[in-house]
Amino acid sequence: MAVLLRVPIDGGPAVPLTDFPAAAPAFSPDGSEIAFYFADADAGEPAIGVIPASGGKPTRLLHAAPPISSSQIAWTPDGQALVVNTMPGDRANLWRLPLDGSTPTRLTNFDENQILSFAPLRGRTGWVIARGDFTRDAVLIRDFR
Repeated sequence: MAVLLRVPIDGGPAVPLTDFPAAAPAFSPDGSEIAFYFADADAGEPAIGVIPASGGKPTRLLHAAPPISSSQIAWTPDGQALVVNTMPGDRANLWRLPLDGSTPTRLTNFDENQILSFAPLRGRTGWVIARGDFTRDAVLIRDFR
């Protein structure tokens, strides 16, 4: 994770938007806010923070599972909630997290694999979802010459 930076399109120095590491940033539909994963030092656990697009400290906090390499955040088209693929004990479904702090809602009903990527369907209701498993193998090589 790295701090969020704003870089002028015509060049020039980068301006920090956060003074703490943040991951998987996503702009709100109207471009006024940014949501991201970060380590909430006050709570001692991972969280999702929302800051103004101009930067600063989080104005809203939502608690979530620690992010992994495929963790994403997307805004609902109305800007009233975030959709994530990482919730405590569940990495196989999409969850809607209302920004007003009310109870999260599971949007999909998968019982296997992980959601590797997702995006809202523009101009329509629904989501495009890529699912699968991460496979990692280790190989021990001896007497290599």
